[in-house]
Amino acid sequence: MDPDGSNRIQLTNVGDNYSPATSPDGRLIVFVSDRTGGNNIWLMNANDGSDPRPLTFSDGNSYPSFSADGQWVVYDYYNQGPEGAWTAWKVPIDGGTPVRISDRARMPVVSPDNHFVACRTYPEGRSSEIGIMSFADGSLIRSLPIPIRDWQKVQWLPSGHALSYIDNISGVSNIWSYELADGSKKQLTDFRAEQIFAYAWSPDFKQLVSLRGTEVRDVIMLTSQK
Repeated sequence: MDPDGSNRIQLTNVGDNYSPATSPDGRLIVFVSDRTGGNNIWLMNANDGSDPRPLTFSDGNSYPSFSADGQWVVYDYYNQGPEGAWTAWKVPIDGGTPVRISDRARMPVVSPDNHFVACRTYPEGRSSEIGIMSFADGSLIRSLPIPIRDWQKVQWLPSGHALSYIDNISGVSNIWSYELADGSKKQLTDFRAEQIFAYAWSPDFKQLVSLRGTEVRDVIMLTSQK
């Protein structure tokens, strides 16, 4: 759809489809679909949803995004075997054999210079963290003190020297940036109420779209009835 919400076009109509991400040139969209049974990464044309084709053929794949050069799609995979762990992968945009980036990692996003991957990591014996890895070999370069939010991955800012993320303070969500050089943080939005459940930057990073609302939880007491 257009930025004002007009001219909406339905792109998928088979199965459950979610987590779309657009290629750097705007021509393609990758997304997760269960249309053939398992959750796999699919690719389609961005203008009309035509030519859908799978890039993975297993199950448990999610959170796809493009590399900066548009030649790879990175994603995470949940191994449902005995070890039951998240792993980060990449697959060529034209299809082919997926390549494992790292064990115990998920929600990978590639830096603007195509050299690094920011992702959620799961170090043994510690809580999950945001880490920076080498895109070439998956080696962990550093861990960052960025809050972990359910279902949210960090995003690179265009300079390649900072990440954006969601922080929730006193029940109110805002988007912040984290500078990799000195660890400084800056609040980018100034919402005074509600929570942010998802967001995306425009290609020129001058606009932001976000999904906001309030999560309500209640305690319910169940009593047995004859």
